[in-house]
Amino acid sequence: MSSFQGKTEVLVDEARNMVRYVLDENLIDFGSALEEQDYDRCSSAPAGFTMHLLHILCIGLIKSTS
Repeated sequence: MSSFQGKTEVLVDEARNMVRYVLDENLIDFGSALEEQDYDRCSSAPAGFTMHLLHILCIGLIKSTS
């Protein structure tokens, strides 16, 4: 596992393959804040993150209505 510029990279052993996943720490923190109902922390998301989140939510809505 390594971290660089707000991203965490993990290696996962999936049966016969090692798979690399990049996790967005801002998204993880935002999700944790939502679960904890810490809306002040949610509203202090970094600039640009809100648009990224809206994009993810819109894709989810499109897939769920298809």
